[in-house]
Amino acid sequence: MNRQLGRLFAAMLMACGIAGAVGIPQATAAELPATSSVDVQAAQPQHLVKVRKKVAASTVEVANVRDFGAVGDGTTDDTAAFQQAIAESAMMKIPVYVPMGTYKITDTLTLTKQVMTGDAHASYTADYQTLPTIVPADPADWAIRLKDGGAISGLNFQHPTDQVTAKQFATTVVLDGIGNRVSNVKISFPWAGIESIGENTGRAVIQDVFISAPARLGMRIDTGWDATRISNVEVWTPPNVYQGAFWKSGIGIQLGHLDAFHMNNTFVFGANVGVLLQGTDKGATWGTIDGLTTDFCNVGVLSADKTLVTLTNTTHYSHVHALAITGNESRINVAGGHFRANGNASVYIHGGYYVTIASSEMEGRAGPALLVDGGAKVTITGNDISANSLGVRFYGNGVINFSNNTVVADTHSAAYASLATNPFNQINGNIIYP
Repeated sequence: MNRQLGRLFAAMLMACGIAGAVGIPQATAAELPATSSVDVQAAQPQHLVKVRKKVAASTVEVANVRDFGAVGDGTTDDTAAFQQAIAESAMMKIPVYVPMGTYKITDTLTLTKQVMTGDAHASYTADYQTLPTIVPADPADWAIRLKDGGAISGLNFQHPTDQVTAKQFATTVVLDGIGNRVSNVKISFPWAGIESIGENTGRAVIQDVFISAPARLGMRIDTGWDATRISNVEVWTPPNVYQGAFWKSGIGIQLGHLDAFHMNNTFVFGANVGVLLQGTDKGATWGTIDGLTTDFCNVGVLSADKTLVTLTNTTHYSHVHALAITGNESRINVAGGHFRANGNASVYIHGGYYVTIASSEMEGRAGPALLVDGGAKVTITGNDISANSLGVRFYGNGVINFSNNTVVADTHSAAYASLATNPFNQINGNIIYP
């Protein structure tokens, strides 16, 4: 029975013109002369050619901006070609495709339930451009406006600049709808890279984005009524660009009213404030931050007010404060953080309804490592605290629980000093030297 099935299967293969795993028709294989393997591969079987044509024909259809007249030489105004491609995309329900080139635009490009894509697999962090580039040439207009379901991917936006004087352009990418996505994108020399402006920008995804040399703002996300995800975002301005304007007054990432946001693996370099947490009258900044690094900022993380945020596994090397909590309605939980500052207190708690810091390192290189002069309920436990001068100083009348910490000061000053007045304070189990 098995032999009969085998003969039947062989007959079916022969009827289809297929013999063996290499896919050569049996008659053709019998006629092949003795030759090299290269010659055999060059004699391409007809049925393989047909398969390749079929695969090529199934490629996703796109609205290519070049097909609508875009030149991509960096000088020609390609706005009309982009707008026609976007209109075709909306009608045909296909993506807008931007091939390699440099495209000058002079008006806002709006995407609704559409995606505009370049090379989604190229390096978005490369100093040498491997992405198609869009040059927003009119300072008064946003480059991209994303309405509901709008998305961009695999593109570089580059603003004209002399890198000396910051030129104010409108925001490069604005989120004005629900469920926007910005991924594998580089934004170079913007005044402000990404901002949300809609009533609800919930479920936005901002992933794999490099905002290079912003002048005033890397990114501001606000009014997200649903989960917003920010992942693998870098905001970077060296101090010699714009004569240090970003370091003096710029903000790397600002998070406003957000419900259940999650930000992870982000990096901010050279800002006045690396990450600003500030809720609004519409609601608090509520969510989690994991794997954040800030470097060469005056303040690494600032909780201004109306926040409910947990920070884990974060690292901050700052000039003034690595972490500052000033708003009375701040609710901040910290675990596994590294906080170092060259100037004032590395961790400064001036406000906060409750603040908890555990299993972290605090280092003060000029001021104290930890300064508490406010906050209703403050818990500091299980941390390594060191300073070149005073390690820890407490003021105020909030309740302080300071326990099981190791505090070391490198000078003859006492490592710990307290003028706190609340009788319910608990200071115990610490190792303090000297």
